[in-house]
Amino acid sequence: LLGKPEALELLFDPDERIIGFRGVDKDKRYAVPVRKQARSNSYLVGGQAFTKYFGIDTEVSRKFKAKMVDDVLAVDLREGGVEATAGRSAKAYDGGKA
Repeated sequence: LLGKPEALELLFDPDERIIGFRGVDKDKRYAVPVRKQARSNSYLVGGQAFTKYFGIDTEVSRKFKAKMVDDVLAVDLREGGVEATAGRSAKAYDGGKA
């Protein structure tokens, strides 16, 4: 949805509990590099310092639905997400609609 940027700006609204991802030039001071996973169509972004700074709980890995809001891919942490465990089916993530 972001057009495969080389880097992202990580955003957070603490009042609304929304994380945002916006594509930026990799040379920006606040740019976080995006890494493509081998043999996959998935991408990784390091965000440990970001989540620690804002007190975002990462003790349990969770999957969240995201949506585009203007040029930002937004994730609403108030929606709770679904625990991301090995072997979890797609049905658990989409409420059993898969």
